[in-house]
Amino acid sequence: MNLETKRISHIIIGSILLLTTLLFTGGMVALLLTKQDLTSVERGSIIVILCIIGFLFLFFGIRSLVIGFKSYKLVKQGRAREAKIVSITDVKDSIIYKELVVSFYGESGQKYDLSVIINLNKARGLEVGQYIQCFVIGETGYVDTDNIKVIKEKQEEIDFE
Repeated sequence: MNLETKRISHIIIGSILLLTTLLFTGGMVALLLTKQDLTSVERGSIIVILCIIGFLFLFFGIRSLVIGFKSYKLVKQGRAREAKIVSITDVKDSIIYKELVVSFYGESGQKYDLSVIINLNKARGLEVGQYIQCFVIGETGYVDTDNIKVIKEKQEEIDFE
């Protein structure tokens, strides 16, 4: 999945989840108001369950929208720069993910480290010392974890002793 498709899918999923939250909440409130044979305890437990479900839909909808708009801003307005892979480590309690730490320079020239979680299959061809593509806007960096582009291979460093 390329970055544009990923961005659009996050925005669409977030919008659908928020719309579902509104429809779900409205429908359940209407249903509770029309049901007269429920006791106050039954009504209270139904309201609690519905609130939890509604908050989950709301949380994941807003989260998806934020990810979509943030990646849109970084890719459209940011500059593609290179970032050096500093370390690749295992994620605690996971056998299918790796933590990738890259070092990049912000627009001010200051060096930053960015940590991203990637799938084990995507990390197989990566080595410490390689340079990958990173989008930078201001002092914020973004690595597309689905399409990692290696810009420069690892260069041997010569130690003179």
